[in-house]
Amino acid sequence: MDYEIREINGEALDNSIAIIRKAFGTVTKELGITEENSPRFPAYNTVADLVEKFDCGARFFGAFVDGRQVGFILVEREKDGRYFAKRLAVLPQYWHRGIGEKLISRAIDCVRDYGAAKINIAIVNEQTNLKDWYLGMGFREIGIVSPSSMSKLISRTGTWAWVSGR
Repeated sequence: MDYEIREINGEALDNSIAIIRKAFGTVTKELGITEENSPRFPAYNTVADLVEKFDCGARFFGAFVDGRQVGFILVEREKDGRYFAKRLAVLPQYWHRGIGEKLISRAIDCVRDYGAAKINIAIVNEQTNLKDWYLGMGFREIGIVSPSSMSKLISRTGTWAWVSGR
């Protein structure tokens, strides 16, 4: 299967939101997350949420198969200067084909282009398969926080980082 990763410059955000909602929807079902108990969870993001991030300088990347978008990731610089990869999402029917890895690699290249040597992610701590996947990509856990703004159903969120040269 041939696919390409390319930057999305604010276009096709309806497709990006649909991909995010579908991919993160698997987690909402697994952990009982709803829009009522966790309105800021990525599965409930809107196009307006992405536009706001884009307008604040976030960069968006999409994965495309035969011209159809099947994946998404954004890279954002936080106010404290840390870079985060957020909203990594691949349509479930395209999982386990290397697309997520390519999107993460593109995010890492993006922060390297800015001269940074570290990119952060935040994941639901209960997702042990996802934790293992990120470990395999060279990330390491650097902290655990209680996400009071996210959901009472999620006990802890792991903060992870990939550091250049590890």
